[in-house]
Amino acid sequence: MINPFIDRKRVLESFVFNMTIKSSSTPTVTGVGGTIDSTDNLDGSWSFTSNDNVTSFTIGGTKTNITEVVVSNAKTITALSGKFSGLTNMTNFEWNDDFNIVGSCESTWENCFDLLSFPLLDFSNCTKFRRTWNNCSSLTSFPLIDVSGVTDGKLEETWSNCSGLTSFPLIDTTTQTELAHTWSGCSSLTTFPLIDFSNIETLNRTFRNCTTLTSFPLIDVSSCDRFEYCWDGCTGLTTFPLLIFVAPSIGCFNTWQGCTNLTSFPLIDFSNVTDSVGIWKNCTGLTSFPIINLSNCLKTGSLWYGCSGLLTFPLLDLTSSTDMTSTWQDCTSLTAFPLIDFSGVTKAPSMFQGCTGLLTVPLFDFSGLTSTANDMFALCSVLNNIPAINFGNATTVKGLFRSCISLTTVGAIDISNVPDIEQLFYTCTLLIIAPDLDVSSGTDFTNTFGLCPALTTGKLTGVAFSIDYSDTALNATAMDDVVLGLVGAIAPEVLKAPTGVTITNPLPANWSYDNS
Repeated sequence: MINPFIDRKRVLESFVFNMTIKSSSTPTVTGVGGTIDSTDNLDGSWSFTSNDNVTSFTIGGTKTNITEVVVSNAKTITALSGKFSGLTNMTNFEWNDDFNIVGSCESTWENCFDLLSFPLLDFSNCTKFRRTWNNCSSLTSFPLIDVSGVTDGKLEETWSNCSGLTSFPLIDTTTQTELAHTWSGCSSLTTFPLIDFSNIETLNRTFRNCTTLTSFPLIDVSSCDRFEYCWDGCTGLTTFPLLIFVAPSIGCFNTWQGCTNLTSFPLIDFSNVTDSVGIWKNCTGLTSFPIINLSNCLKTGSLWYGCSGLLTFPLLDLTSSTDMTSTWQDCTSLTAFPLIDFSGVTKAPSMFQGCTGLLTVPLFDFSGLTSTANDMFALCSVLNNIPAINFGNATTVKGLFRSCISLTTVGAIDISNVPDIEQLFYTCTLLIIAPDLDVSSGTDFTNTFGLCPALTTGKLTGVAFSIDYSDTALNATAMDDVVLGLVGAIAPEVLKAPTGVTITNPLPANWSYDNS
């Protein structure tokens, strides 16, 4: 007796192109270079066959209803870019013929969320692997494939968001130069093999959010000069190897950001690193930091932002850095800080904002400021005194000491060249002695001393006058009047106004003034 299933198999094997698709609705397959015929097998599957020189194809119909694709004959197929992309419910994929793909495999199996395994195929002639298996989140392992045929040097997002992968093979990447996002989001990887990275130039976001990696091998990064977000969000890392940075002008933007379980960091040579913004941002497990060479870093903004576990900080050479935006913001466990040379810093908003454990600061030199220093020490709630710091030519010091609620005295800080001193000491509720301030360049004084009810001593020298507010009976409302007066809220019969200023409210009668 003839077995109809065996007989059908023999017939199908006679075709040059043969693909079987299982689906809960009727799929379609159209060919390039020839006609593809469709046969309903009446068992929930359809066979698509051709004896023409079909070089490519497109799967249509309701793609989300497809659960299986089996390719039996495909000798003429040479292009696969995006061909199975979006088959989100496909659990099984088979290719039972020679794999003759020459060219791009970009996005071929992208977003095949339910794909459980992948066959061992010969990819040696494939030239591009961008996003090939991106978002194949149900894959738990992957076969050893040959990616040596890549012509653009990139494995960009190739296995990105394969969140089910628990291991990865030792592939050969010696012909690659860029591994951007390659394994980002592989959140179940617990280890990573010692792959040869010696020719890799870019490792941007490569292992981002690989949250279960607990350690990392000592890879060769001698050719690499871009590490942006490379291990960002690797919350499982507890240690890190002593990498050797060799390439000139290295960028390390947010490289280990959010590695919350790192408790220490190796003494890596950062002497060639020029861009170091946010490298250790939110590494909350770090309690100390080594004396790393950051002498050539031009930008150090947010470098240790949110490192709330840091108890001490070393005396580092940061003389090349000009931008220190939020560099130590929210380092809440720091109680003291070394006298680092900040004379070359031109911009420093929120530099120490939210350092709620900081008791004192040394006599920093900020004479090189030419841009904003807004909120530099804002919310440093136990900071009790400030030395006589020079804030140079900063354009604004808005909120410089805002909500420093333990601050009682401030040295003779120099803000003589600063136009915007809005909220300078706003809500410094214990401030008793304010410095004698030269505000001759000031243009905005809104709430400079707002809600400072304990303030008793100090002096403001304005554009054409000075005001002495040493009277012990002054209250918050009176102080607000003084500050507002500098921009036009004091009666003209009491105080001579600067040119262009309209004055409306009177000074308290017991105040002295100097309008000489």
